[in-house]
Amino acid sequence: MREPHKDVLYQHKLDNKITALYCRLSKEEAERAESLSIENQRKILLKFCTDNGFKNPKVFADDGETGVFFDRPGLNEMLAEIRAGNVSTVIIKDQSRIGREVIEIGLLKRTFDEYNVRFMSAEDGLDTAKGFDIMSLLRDVFNEWFVADTSRKIRAVQRTKGLSGEPLTSHAPYGYKKDPENPKRWVVDDVSAKVVRQIFKYAMEGMGVSHIADKLREEQVEIPTVYAYNAGYIKGNCTLDPYDWHQTTVAKVLERREYLGELINFKTYTKSYKNRKQQKSDPSDYAVFENAHPAIIDEDVFDRVQKIRSSGKRRHNHSGRVSMLSGLVYCADCKSKLYLSSGACLKPEQDNYVCSGFRTKKKRCESAHFIRRVVLEQAVLKYIQEVTAFASRHDGIFVTMLEAQNADRLKRDSVADKKTLAQSEKRIRELDKIIQSLYEDKVSGIIPEERFVMMSQVYELEQQGLKATVDALQAQIAKQLEASEGVGKFLKQVRKYTQITELSTIMLNELIERVEVHARTKRYSKGSQQIDVHFNYVGIIGKLDLPSIQTTGMQTQAYAPKAKQLEKVHAMDRIPVMSTERK
Repeated sequence: MREPHKDVLYQHKLDNKITALYCRLSKEEAERAESLSIENQRKILLKFCTDNGFKNPKVFADDGETGVFFDRPGLNEMLAEIRAGNVSTVIIKDQSRIGREVIEIGLLKRTFDEYNVRFMSAEDGLDTAKGFDIMSLLRDVFNEWFVADTSRKIRAVQRTKGLSGEPLTSHAPYGYKKDPENPKRWVVDDVSAKVVRQIFKYAMEGMGVSHIADKLREEQVEIPTVYAYNAGYIKGNCTLDPYDWHQTTVAKVLERREYLGELINFKTYTKSYKNRKQQKSDPSDYAVFENAHPAIIDEDVFDRVQKIRSSGKRRHNHSGRVSMLSGLVYCADCKSKLYLSSGACLKPEQDNYVCSGFRTKKKRCESAHFIRRVVLEQAVLKYIQEVTAFASRHDGIFVTMLEAQNADRLKRDSVADKKTLAQSEKRIRELDKIIQSLYEDKVSGIIPEERFVMMSQVYELEQQGLKATVDALQAQIAKQLEASEGVGKFLKQVRKYTQITELSTIMLNELIERVEVHARTKRYSKGSQQIDVHFNYVGIIGKLDLPSIQTTGMQTQAYAPKAKQLEKVHAMDRIPVMSTERK
């Protein structure tokens, strides 16, 4: 029996291979042109196969995929068929459908050649069976230029929107929703905003992000993404665990300044249209718009939470006991934190604070500054009770006293900072002249190049340090100006706690900035121990004394104390809280 001719076998093999019809449509193109839809591309390619006699057509499609990137499901499936030797021809509607990146397209064409696959375009006239086509290369270049130009225009539009105060995010942050009457504005979403407030409340109570996440899981609160889907803010179905809160999610909520009513644009950016990875922007590049929408969280609460979180993680111990003052107690001498020493073998009343600088030897502290936890908490409670009681009974005198004390402290600090600022700015100007003079000497040949480089580097380093000092001082002076309003903020918090009987973490975080513990007056023996309580906004409060009373006829007139009459350090700030006797 005669064997079939080789050409017949080859034709039979070709007849069994598929003709791959590739379709692609990006999201942006879907919004612009109905004619580019996947269905229309499918019809055009199938008609092209029928008219030109191509057999076994199979459609591979990527809907919503950009042409800049080549890791696409439909394209990957087609390449798998090609590498398996199952494809004879690849046909596309036009060259932009296969992609818009010249280098990647060149690599694809090399793959087609390697597996003897014919590559055709139904509308551009491309056919690799006819040999090299210079126009196809030019079209590939034009297609990539089109993407680059479109990206440039989109970036310009986005920048204009962002600088005009229009939100650039597709969805409002958790706690807000888009205003039905004006989608460019956010309004409070009552359900999720309640959760946001609760998260901040937990943080004010001293709970860490992991503890808060556990609490929200126990309460079966929906995570932000699931809530957005269920509320209809995001279309589609969500398959995530609805109550799977993570500490990173809680941390993001606690860090969002949008809850203060601020709109912040340009927080992230992409390097180019070829790299979609989001990069974090430098805060100096942010566009911040205050009072852009209703605030959910009070600024004082937000600032306190940031300070609590920045103070560091709470140290775990075998007893499981954590002091409410944790993170607030410092050594008055070396300024290190006081760590709580507790253990399963110790009774609660034996828990004590010890200076971390003394214990770890990282700082040369002369004393352990040992103090019992219960003693410290009782002393702080007693002092807060005295301050709040005085403020409640003698509101006017208390305000006058705080304002006078605050003004005196701000004046003293401000004078020193402004003097240092002026000196630093003067030195920076002097260094500019010195560097300019050095350059002129180098040009004139008075000093050699190597000498100029060495000397200029020294002066530039000094100048950089001075500029950093100037920035820090300017920020400090601005902070001092803000502190002038601190009395009102402090009174607002004090009036919330006029009848307290016990300490609470949230109260301590709202009222107290830090508690400094001094060493005992007599080491290893009976003696007093000084404690300084620094309140938020006002620092150490002076002696709580009433002014002298003068009676004239039937009238009683009280004279408020002047600033110079206020003692810098008073007995009330130095409470003898404990005494021990060596046994």
